Amino acid sequence: MLVDLKHFFMQRSYKEMNTNSNLLTVLYQPDGEDVLVLVLNDLVSGIEATKEQYDHVLWQVEQAFYKNGFRNVNILSIICTKNIDRVKVFCSADAYTHWIIDQNTKRVLIYENQQRGYWEIQKQIEQFLEGKAQPVREPVYTNYGQTKETLASKAKRLYYRYPVVTIGLVVANVIVFLLCALTGSTEDTMHLYDWGASAYGAVVNEHEYYRLFTAMFLHAGPEHLINNMFVLIIIGERLEKILGKIRYTLVYLVTGLAASVGSIIYYQLIGENVVGVGASGAIFGVIGGIFYMVVRYRGRQTGITTNRMILFLMLSLYSGVSNASQVDNTAHVVGCLSGIIMTFIMDELQRRKGTRRNK
Repeated sequence: MLVDLKHFFMQRSYKEMNTNSNLLTVLYQPDGEDVLVLVLNDLVSGIEATKEQYDHVLWQVEQAFYKNGFRNVNILSIICTKNIDRVKVFCSADAYTHWIIDQNTKRVLIYENQQRGYWEIQKQIEQFLEGKAQPVREPVYTNYGQTKETLASKAKRLYYRYPVVTIGLVVANVIVFLLCALTGSTEDTMHLYDWGASAYGAVVNEHEYYRLFTAMFLHAGPEHLINNMFVLIIIGERLEKILGKIRYTLVYLVTGLAASVGSIIYYQLIGENVVGVGASGAIFGVIGGIFYMVVRYRGRQTGITTNRMILFLMLSLYSGVSNASQVDNTAHVVGCLSGIIMTFIMDELQRRKGTRRNK
């Protein structure tokens, strides 16, 4: 049945991804920066792998498509079996959707905790099982990555493959730092103020709201810049691939602005006149976004374990607290919390959009 089902979908413009497994077939249908992936698993007699092992395989498949430039990877696991009781464990709620094809009754089983419809695939499978749509016996096989590309499509694929927003943010911060250094000392508070650093009096009393934005690209010395850009490159690249460039840019800018606002309010409340600079508020917004995705999907979309992410976040916050005289911890906390909230909202909107689309 698995071979016929594979031919059935390949007739409908699905392509096959090479795998090293005789029991696993991976088909995909790209749509710009999105891709729909079908993982066909032939577990005829029962379980040849544990649920944890199978989920790890799905995670590896998902990461392979992310690395090839796709922004949204939608995976549907289809398990063909003659022993329903032994494969029910695969259908517990998690980040992936699992359907079962009962080879004894020629029916597709979808439990209540699993998505239905899935771009009309449910209807197509039911037609296949009822014999209303015959598969092609001699399909044309297309291996992943060997399709012909136009120059425009190749440029688009490369654009989505590399973290160009993160790279652009790093370049922008470095350029601003160099320009600022050429005109004075980057550790001179008044010089940073002249370049657009954030301060309560200037923002609130003088209505210079642009400082909330410009302060995000200023740094007090090369060490400040290098530390921030190092973390941004490591963390930003991951979140950009998960959220996509537009949503990732929104998270970075909005959380950076929120951190600037939170900082000037806090220091005004405690009666201190502080001039604020640095991208750390926005970077902690990115860290908050990654933290949410790691906890929500147990590291499947990020390649980072939950324990490791929690440890990284705690160490980052502790580093700020231990250097409280030089670090704006308020901006860090506000940035992190706003990053978690923004990423949660974006993820929920995306999930609901996908659910509506699949009905």
